[in-house]
Order: sequence, then structure tokens, then C-alpha cells
Amino acid sequence: MISQDRVRELFEYAPLTGLLTNKIDRRRAKAGKEVGCPDSNGYLIVGIDNKNYRVHRLIWLWVYGVMPNQIDHIEGNRTDNRLHMLCDGTHQDNQRNQTLPCNNTSGYIGVC
Repeated sequence: MISQDRVRELFEYAPLTGLLTNKIDRRRAKAGKEVGCPDSNGYLIVGIDNKNYRVHRLIWLWVYGVMPNQIDHIEGNRTDNRLHMLCDGTHQDNQRNQTLPCNNTSGYIGVC
């Protein structure tokens, strides 16, 4: 598992903008460039030492020094990684913040 020291060695984080940028040149990624490309679920991911990590999880590790079990994007925007929009949540918290499915006719989450 990646450590806080390794993340801080590779990246800089700006809590107000939510941007994680390269601190050093890494292969094709130049220093100062924003990291992350969207995965199939819309979360930003970045490769480190031949392993992919979700950017919001690395940010949590960068700031707090622990890899979280679950991170909740408070307003549901999966690319908004500003620190005040992230919270260490549970799976239930994440489910509560989901948008309504397109086939939902009641207007309420969890009603089928």
C-alpha cells in the first residue's frame, strides 16, 4: 500500500481548488501538471508504481495520513476534490448521496 510520504513526494495538493499536481516529472507526466483521468465510474484515477489509485483517496492520504475505507463526495460530483467536499464516510453515506436512477418514478431514493 502507498504511504503518505510517497504521495507527498510525488504530488502537491491545493485544498481550495481540489487539484492534485505532479511535484516531479513522472514518465509522460510533467511537474506542475494536474493528475487524473476519469475512470468508467467518473472518478479521477492516477497510476503510481504500476497501480491505479483514485485521486480523492490519495488526497485524503496526503492530508490526513491514512488511506480511507470510503470517501463521500458530499455533493455527488466525483471530480470535485476540494477538501471541504470530501468526507470519510460509510457505504451507507455514499448510497444516500446518489442521484435518482432514470427509472425512478416516485422521486424518492430507495423506493421501487
